[in-house]
Amino acid sequence: MDCEFPTMPDYLLADLGDIPLLLVKGITEKKEVDGKESDLFKGIGRFDKKTKNFESVEMGPANYVSEPIMVSSKDDVENGYILTVVYKSDVHKSEVWIHDSKDLKKGPLCKIALAGIIPPGFHGKWKSAE
Repeated sequence: MDCEFPTMPDYLLADLGDIPLLLVKGITEKKEVDGKESDLFKGIGRFDKKTKNFESVEMGPANYVSEPIMVSSKDDVENGYILTVVYKSDVHKSEVWIHDSKDLKKGPLCKIALAGIIPPGFHGKWKSAE
């Protein structure tokens, strides 16, 4: 399994001496696009350093994800939500899918349709209102 885009909750970035307890990764698939082999991201995964558990979920056929973004809960900074933009290539539409960071396998908590197309590989960041 190839992975890309490792990330962690922002509060850990302030203390570079700590080893992250959470990593979120994009799961890749090699596919031919316009005659060239490309890496397309088919799913996301979560590694919990405390439990040594790696959990991953693919987004379904013809769906490709952008960089997953960890959004920490106010009550539990090591857990919260994982947001990712999903490009649905079969219908040429994009959605934001929100997962519970503790349980990816139960599927997205919600899917938000977007007015425009967000291409695979688009990067983003969460900015809290506070």
